[in-house]
Amino acid sequence: MAVIDEEVVATTNELDQQEVAVLRKRLEETNAATSETTSHNLSPPPDWEPVPTVSIDEGRWKYVLISATEPYSTDGSGECYTSFYVTSKKYAEYHRNAAEPYVNLLQSRGYRDIHVSGGGRIHLDSDERTIHIFGFSYGFGLGDHAAAKRVIERDERYKGFKVTWSNDGY
Repeated sequence: MAVIDEEVVATTNELDQQEVAVLRKRLEETNAATSETTSHNLSPPPDWEPVPTVSIDEGRWKYVLISATEPYSTDGSGECYTSFYVTSKKYAEYHRNAAEPYVNLLQSRGYRDIHVSGGGRIHLDSDERTIHIFGFSYGFGLGDHAAAKRVIERDERYKGFKVTWSNDGY
């Protein structure tokens, strides 16, 4: 949201909302198709790489929280777990611009039951070792910032960072 002469102006538009609906519809169709046809392999092929749960760009950018179920059992239990993924994208004009590349990556690696559950903004300052999660997404709704914080805190790259969140701001 931008403030122009004390008037709040949304940073989304009708085209963005239509594109979010297209992405949601595509995920709905893909999720339905993969739940019917996916065979659950017990272990991944040797060349398979899991998708990192965190991909955030330095600075203050739009982010989305995505959930997805892994295509293979990675711990030998035979279980395919569902995880959350936090992604922000430098210069993403809309939240869908942050979501689409990660959704495509997850799909290309065989993940299923993919959902963009919400978003907001993330400010990553590596020099100060801080990450602040806040705001919301017009297209995907308010992200579960507490869940996003937990995902980031589990990532070894951000050990020692002060991670905070708030539902305030845009």
